[in-house]
Amino acid sequence: METKSNHTKDFACQLQFAPGFPDSQRAGATALAKEYHDVLVSDGLGRQLLVEDGLCVSADNCKGGILVTGINPSGKKKQNFCYSFRAAMQKEQKEQKETKGYWHDKYEEFVKGHDELLPLFSYLDLFPLHEGNQAAFMQSVNASLSLQARIIAVTQREIERLRPRLIIHANAQTAYYWGLSPHSTWMGYNLLPVASAELPDRLGDMCGRIYRIAGPTGFKTDHERVNAEVYVKSSLIGSIFVRHGLYNRPRHAPFRLTSDKVWALFELASRLDTEK
Repeated sequence: METKSNHTKDFACQLQFAPGFPDSQRAGATALAKEYHDVLVSDGLGRQLLVEDGLCVSADNCKGGILVTGINPSGKKKQNFCYSFRAAMQKEQKEQKETKGYWHDKYEEFVKGHDELLPLFSYLDLFPLHEGNQAAFMQSVNASLSLQARIIAVTQREIERLRPRLIIHANAQTAYYWGLSPHSTWMGYNLLPVASAELPDRLGDMCGRIYRIAGPTGFKTDHERVNAEVYVKSSLIGSIFVRHGLYNRPRHAPFRLTSDKVWALFELASRLDTEK
């Protein structure tokens, strides 16, 4: 008879790890990936997505640092695996390749020139399933709001565990999952714009894209948010949230982050955290 422990062992045997993934983090990574796996296999659409796309989980993440979030990983690998965002960044740091790609762009935008920031970085996709066509992926998951909510719930629990001081959501069109839209709650954070007077000069051109998670609980009062029964109060109160995007065209240059701006944002988050 198949038992829960056997199922866990089977999944652990199937799970792959990208080169450079720390051995010390494998147990935690396996547990996180299995949370997503269990949500997906309990749903017809979830099982289909798991077979067609496969899990791709960033799991070597630090607490209290800088969290970059996206929607879903690109590619169609069709296998379940975990990787380290920092290891990918370190590879770019060492190789300094001329060929541009996703990791190269992220290193150039977030880290280059301030390599001391690298140990502070973490990364999570809200939906850790391979799919290169994001529009097609969103069309698939939009077919089941309940499945979306259960996947997002796993991601939010990991975010709350990491307690990042600075969050950069690198997909401006989907910032509503964090609670920015008054018409949809999802994770339901209470995000208040940071006033221009509070921003240092080098962040002045980002006014309107920088928020602070605020209020007595850090959440909106809407009880329809995911994990409402788990979290009455958020660990992210005081954290800075940046609504960002994939600004990879020459005309987007004014909107791109730089390591100087990331450093200034982290300093701002640290200062506001001590003042709360």
